[in-house]
Amino acid sequence: MKNTKYFDKEIYEMENKIKPIIVILIVFIIGLFSGFGVGYVEIHNKDNYINMINAELDKSNSSINELAEENSRLQTIINNYTIQSRRLDN
Repeated sequence: MKNTKYFDKEIYEMENKIKPIIVILIVFIIGLFSGFGVGYVEIHNKDNYINMINAELDKSNSSINELAEENSRLQTIINNYTIQSRRLDN
């Protein structure tokens, strides 16, 4: 008889059934943690992108406000010039 570590055929068959399940479970766990890692990196990159876009929007809003103030000043100058030119015409 062959010298093996198995004393019972049932234990041998059970171990052969369990080995593929353990391999599949290990692959599943590795895939799960890899997915979590990739998801975290993607979320982190999106957060950085959103923060960058928000900073650009803030700069744009301040530029728009400055241009609106300048437009208001120029409109006042034009109105004053128009009033003065009408006074001179009369």
